[in-house]
Order: sequence, then structure tokens, then C-alpha cells
Amino acid sequence: TRRVPPSNNHREIAKLKRMLQDKDRLLEEKNQLLVSKDLEILRLQRQLQERNGTAAPSIPATMVTPELFSQKQAFDHIMGVLGFNADSPVHKALSELACTEASDLESMERHEIMDLDYIEKDEHGNFELKKVPNEDKERLFQVLLWHDHEVSQLPGIAETASVWQSLTRESFEEFRHESRSTLSHRF
Repeated sequence: TRRVPPSNNHREIAKLKRMLQDKDRLLEEKNQLLVSKDLEILRLQRQLQERNGTAAPSIPATMVTPELFSQKQAFDHIMGVLGFNADSPVHKALSELACTEASDLESMERHEIMDLDYIEKDEHGNFELKKVPNEDKERLFQVLLWHDHEVSQLPGIAETASVWQSLTRESFEEFRHESRSTLSHRF
């Protein structure tokens, strides 16, 4: 590993990243609240129209249901299924890149995954550049292949966060097992 000197810039960047993440979380909460309020308004309007006898034909529930997973929730779900907690090398490396949403992962190229590293302080207070273990990078790349496969099986354009919602350890392991020969050539 290569030593990186401590820097106020690094601390400031980390602080700004945390502030942006907090802002994004608050905006997501606000958006979810607005969607639920909009749905409540639609429901109340519908009830009023039914009472007045002016109700139009029902709108299918799927048209007004908010997205089940936000991009942030999808990211957290992916990390959980893959077993990457907040202290894992993958999570640390992605956090340093401000990669905190499923859409951020989807936009990553293979070479970017292969180059994942992160900065960590050693026992002497020095900063070290550490590489993410290859097996972790391989699983991250393979889950993106799983996602591409799942999206290709759906008719039309799928909302990616909801595709991620169907990811389970079992479905991922089954995909890896069935695609073993293909995956070994791609990684």
C-alpha cells in the first residue's frame, strides 16, 4: 500500500460529501412525503367525485403508486444483499466516490470497478491507499450483470430501482451459478 499524507482537503471533502448525503436524504424524504400527500389528494378527490356522481373511470393503482424503492434505498439493498456493510472496503471506496445510489452503480464501467480503492488511517495516524479485494470487486461487477440481465427480460423500459428490489441473495447466487462460464470470461 502507498501512504497518503493527511490533508485538510481530504477532511473537507469528506465533510462536504456527508453534507451532500444528508441533503440528498432530506430531499428524498421530502419527495416521498410529497408523493404520499399527492396520493392522498387524489384519493380525496376521487371520494368527492364519487359522492357527487362525477367520478371518472378508476385509474389503475399501478399508475399512482409511488416507486417502491428510491435510488438510495436500492443502493442500500444491493449492499446488504452482497454483504457489504458500511465498514467494508467496497462501501468505503464507493463512499469516497460519492457513489450512494443505485444509478451511480449502474453508470460504473468495468475498469472503474477494477480500480476501486479507498483511503484509511493506519494505527500511526498515517493515511494509506488500500485496494478493494478482487473477490468483492467481482461480486459488485456481477451484480451489475445480474441487473442488466433482469432489465433485458422485462418488456418496455423498467424503473431500475424497482428492478433492484427483486434482488435476493438466492436470485443473485442462482444467476452466478447459471452464468459461471460467461462471467469468468467477462471479469
